[in-house]
Amino acid sequence: MQNISRKKETNKLNELYEHASRDGVKIYNYPFRTIKAVSIVDDNGGYAVGIDTSQCENESQEAEILAHELGHCETGSFYNPYSPFDLREKHERKADDWAINELVPKEKIETQILRGVTSIFELAEALSVSESFMKKIYRYYYCED
Repeated sequence: MQNISRKKETNKLNELYEHASRDGVKIYNYPFRTIKAVSIVDDNGGYAVGIDTSQCENESQEAEILAHELGHCETGSFYNPYSPFDLREKHERKADDWAINELVPKEKIETQILRGVTSIFELAEALSVSESFMKKIYRYYYCED
């Protein structure tokens, strides 16, 4: 397991690693078999994120995954897989919401829309996120109560 603290080419990805470092969240590169990343609370109450960067297609995907895992840490949204009363979706949603706000504030989307960039594909490309993440972003900002 390798602790990741290296600089990345993508500014947003760099910012996420710096954010984790400032907040004391340890980031480890770990070769997972069935998942790309996981976040945990350690025995001392600190947070750690394991991410398999070899499974990331590009730095944008790495940023999306890291932001989601940091979202668990920043919001304290961890679920107990052994509890029938804990809703996993609720914790995943909080992590996604944090990641969305961190990576693509609403103002960035509105700026692109004013420039005539309106399709999900075009917005994703302009904002350097995947189409699937852009769909989550759109639902978060424009389709929820």
